[in-house]
Amino acid sequence: MQSVEYEDQCDQTYMNESVKPADRIPDNKAEDAAGKYGKIAMVIFCVLLVATVGGLATIYALHFESQGAWNRETLQLRRDTENNENDALLERDQTALVLKSMNESITSRILELNAVISEIKLSQDEQNTYINLVLVKLLGWEKSEHVVYKYFREGVSYRTAQTKCAAYPGGRLAAKALRDQEAVRNIISNGYIGESHKRPWIGYDDSSAEGVWIWSDGGTMNLETTAWLSDQPDNHSGVQDCGQIWQVVLGKLHLNDNGCEKAYYYICEVDK
Repeated sequence: MQSVEYEDQCDQTYMNESVKPADRIPDNKAEDAAGKYGKIAMVIFCVLLVATVGGLATIYALHFESQGAWNRETLQLRRDTENNENDALLERDQTALVLKSMNESITSRILELNAVISEIKLSQDEQNTYINLVLVKLLGWEKSEHVVYKYFREGVSYRTAQTKCAAYPGGRLAAKALRDQEAVRNIISNGYIGESHKRPWIGYDDSSAEGVWIWSDGGTMNLETTAWLSDQPDNHSGVQDCGQIWQVVLGKLHLNDNGCEKAYYYICEVDK
């Protein structure tokens, strides 16, 4: 029995000596280590958080700066574009004024030439040259099968319109053109007939005898292209002796009688 107890004591003594004090970690030191590492981790986290926030702030700052620069460039580009457009409009207007002045000068000289030519008896070849070169090429008259004609946007009385048309060699208020299907289609498609003053005088009147309507070329009405308005002519108030195109109905020009002193546009023609 003593031998056994002795052996137990020896074993206990050996175990106690094999675990030295230095190998034992007190509980309070373990807690200190955990706290220390926790603080280090928290510091690292805060540093990373600050760096992330700082980075985002920098990105946002760069974005807004870039956006601001883009907006400034866009605004400047828009201003430059507007300035260029204004300059182009100004240049166009100035060019238009110059061209208008030139056109008025040329037209005036041509009308002076007309006054001279009208006193001269032209041969057929000379008349054809005058029509093709002066009226069509220079003054923009339009061609139909038998005549050249022009719509004048100038409000004048019937008698004044007659005089203005006669200033062109062989000229008269339109009559033959209104019997030409091609010319009538052109007159309609170009919007020559409309409200108020866009109801042009034509070469058709009963000034010589009431109720006897005569075309300026001595022809007759073509019922396929022209017709009187309903209840016209009515010689309202006894002073309506001059004819005009009043409106278009189903592709046909409908005529009206009106007071010759009133101001309307007019259509001239010259035989080809």
